[in-house]
Amino acid sequence: MKATLLLSVFLIAVCGLLFQLVAGALASYLIGDTVTQFSLVIGIFLSSMGLGSFLSRYFENKLLRVFVQIEILLAIIGGISTPILFYAFLHTPIFRPLFFVFTSLIGTLVGLEIPLLIRILEKETRFTDAIAQVLALDYVGGLFASLLFPFALGPKIGLVNCSIIAGLVNATVAFISCSYFSEEAKKESQFRLLQFQSFFALTFLGILYFQSSNIMNFLEKS
Repeated sequence: MKATLLLSVFLIAVCGLLFQLVAGALASYLIGDTVTQFSLVIGIFLSSMGLGSFLSRYFENKLLRVFVQIEILLAIIGGISTPILFYAFLHTPIFRPLFFVFTSLIGTLVGLEIPLLIRILEKETRFTDAIAQVLALDYVGGLFASLLFPFALGPKIGLVNCSIIAGLVNATVAFISCSYFSEEAKKESQFRLLQFQSFFALTFLGILYFQSSNIMNFLEKS
């Protein structure tokens, strides 16, 4: 379980920064003034992560279940954010507030992840080791995403697919994490609901990914 959780730390760190980079690139592409847009995105995202870290103190029980629910929410919200924001820019007057809402929501959910994982890992290892391992993998994952986005994902698959792929990774982490529930918990209806929600998120985002070229053609024509 420990190795899988540490791998999850790396993956969610990559996805968290990808969401941030996609948001900055999207705002720069649609509005212009790259420095201002990236500054706003970084500021809002980091402050929202701080809010998420603060809110994690209120989750005391069933941490693995809470973590899975957060991953499912992040997968769906993050995965659909870019196509919705493209559409909002083209057809509604609320792009800017909607953009801030998505950035804040995603940042808050990302901020919840690491504190919860540290507390889950604390049951498997010493607290000091858990802190060191999680933060190290979090920073390495950030570096990996900062190289992956401009040199591979961004130019080759586009912003819409970047957000969908990051969402798919979060949904995969949620689905795999379900296997680590205790046998007693697996008999509960809530566990089956989490499994279904994880599978739904994977299926929905998978369909969205395969339809992304049609979505982009529609948006570009608009």
